[in-house]
Amino acid sequence: MSIYAMEKALKALEEIYAGCGYFIEEKFHEDAMDLAGFVRKDCIEPIKVLTQAIQQQTDGKWVGLTDEEIRDSWSWSATAEAERTATTQQHAFARAVEAKLKEKNT
Repeated sequence: MSIYAMEKALKALEEIYAGCGYFIEEKFHEDAMDLAGFVRKDCIEPIKVLTQAIQQQTDGKWVGLTDEEIRDSWSWSATAEAERTATTQQHAFARAVEAKLKEKNT
């Protein structure tokens, strides 16, 4: 599994974990609160495992962005030509930012 996939899975689990911890007791049935507690408990081990796996794979190495990650980080709607131009510019901008970050991390 790629680091990108692991990070997305980790983020989803962390959001589920956090979401199951915030509720107003007076508004929920006791069974719903119990279920939320079980869900939180079931998230703990996968969160630990994913965190460790990500740390082991990166192990202090520079990890850059993939082209897919750059594309996923932009939402854009326009004509096909404008979209191609904007995507190219966004890609160049993202690579410039990544280069600067790499420079600061080495």
